[in-house]
Amino acid sequence: MLLMLSSFVIRHSTKYYECESASVVSYANEVRTDGDGWSFTCQHGAGECKGNMIHACAKDHFKDINLEMEFVNCLLSSTYPPNAGATCAAQVDADWAPLEHCINSVEGENLLHQVALQQEQLNPSLYFVPWIIVNDVFSEDQVGECQTNLKKVVCEKYTGTKPAECDGILAAGGGSPASRPVTRA
Repeated sequence: MLLMLSSFVIRHSTKYYECESASVVSYANEVRTDGDGWSFTCQHGAGECKGNMIHACAKDHFKDINLEMEFVNCLLSSTYPPNAGATCAAQVDADWAPLEHCINSVEGENLLHQVALQQEQLNPSLYFVPWIIVNDVFSEDQVGECQTNLKKVVCEKYTGTKPAECDGILAAGGGSPASRPVTRA
C-alpha cells in the first residue's frame, strides 16, 4: 500500500477533514499486458490483486474523499478484503454494481495499471510497504513516525488552519518514532 499525503486528511469521528489532497494507493508488484487489458501478479496472491483492483475502482468512482476513506477503512478492517466490497459499499451507502463492473472489466485493469505507472515515478523507488509520502517527501524515519502516530505527523506537517482536534493531538505528543520499527512487507 502506498499512502500519499499532500497536505492531509484527518479523521474526526466519522468525518475526514480534507486538507488539499490525500491518496491511498494499492498496487501489485508486477504488471504485464494481456490482450486489450492487463494482468497483475501480487506478492500475496490473487486476493491481494483483487483487493487492489477494488480500491482502484473505488478511487475512480467515488469522487468524495470521505466516502473513499470510509470504504477503504471498511475493506481493510474486514476478515478478507477481496470479498468485502459489496458489504462495505452497503455500509457506506454506495452503489456496488458500478464498482463490481469495474473490477471485472478492462476498466479496472486500466485503472490499476495507472496506479502502477504512478508508482514507477516514485523517487526514491518503492522498496517496501507501506510507502508513506508526506508533502511529496519520503523518508524511512517519517514512515516510522506515521506508523506510530499518523495524526500527530499530519498535524505537525499541515501548513493550513489546523482542525481543533490537532490541539489535543499535538499537546499529547504521542509515541516515540524510534520505539517502533518500520514494517517491511
